[in-house]
Amino acid sequence: MSDDGYRTFIPLRPNGTLRLSAVVSRITGRPRRRVRGTMTGDDGRVHDVDGALTVTSEPLRLKGHGIDVTLQRCLAPIWSIHKPLGLVCTTQDPSGAPTLFDHIAMVLGTDPDANLVGRLDRDTSGVILMTPDGQLDQRLRHPSRHVERVYEATLARPLDPDAAAAATDPARGVVLKDGHRVLAHDLRPLDDSDLRWTVTLTEGRYHEVRRLFAAMGSHVEQLQRVRYGTVAVEGEPGACRLLDDAERRALYALVSLEPSDTWATVTVATIRDDDDDTLDE
Repeated sequence: MSDDGYRTFIPLRPNGTLRLSAVVSRITGRPRRRVRGTMTGDDGRVHDVDGALTVTSEPLRLKGHGIDVTLQRCLAPIWSIHKPLGLVCTTQDPSGAPTLFDHIAMVLGTDPDANLVGRLDRDTSGVILMTPDGQLDQRLRHPSRHVERVYEATLARPLDPDAAAAATDPARGVVLKDGHRVLAHDLRPLDDSDLRWTVTLTEGRYHEVRRLFAAMGSHVEQLQRVRYGTVAVEGEPGACRLLDDAERRALYALVSLEPSDTWATVTVATIRDDDDDTLDE
């Protein structure tokens, strides 16, 4: 079969190398222990799939084992996803509800093997980040990093004015039912109806936005996250975009982390199902 434009990412060792058997296994689904032999580069060099191959920023095209791929060293991938309503952010849902992971795999054409940063509930839409870099994921989510999450909410009834004023007052804040005090970095109406509000929070606690507005005497009817850190929501619901290098570096800088470039992007031009002669039967 042919699968033009298909792309996946594989972590490199700290010295910038990988084994081609890992690439073949990821793309074809064959167990690594059954992948033997060689692959040939465009320059004519032959590479043992069990040997350590150095991946650099210069693209390297390789053929063999039924695949035609191009390898290139890159920063850890980070995707921006516009989560639609109705999808849950778990890998599986006991009730059988559709998951965001299923949707992402369909859009990308492969399982990204990455973590969602800042999950949203089924009834909330908006921007979610996704990356396989565990350290970046942890820092972007941790309350101590004070990464801004900006939401737009439509309420059932106007807010209590004193409670709204307290939400951004460092001396007061709003106390939730569980006793946690929330301080909004920004809270203001979006129009004259007093029912549409934008709020900026930095802790990312469970259902924090909904609980905050409930504590201020109202109820959230619609909720969308419009920005996470430096990344704003974009495109139609369901859109999924790989951030460019500048956008990725901005997120690393936001949490005082050195960008991780020990990754290889693997672009697949062709996959053939009939190439079984390289298997170690």
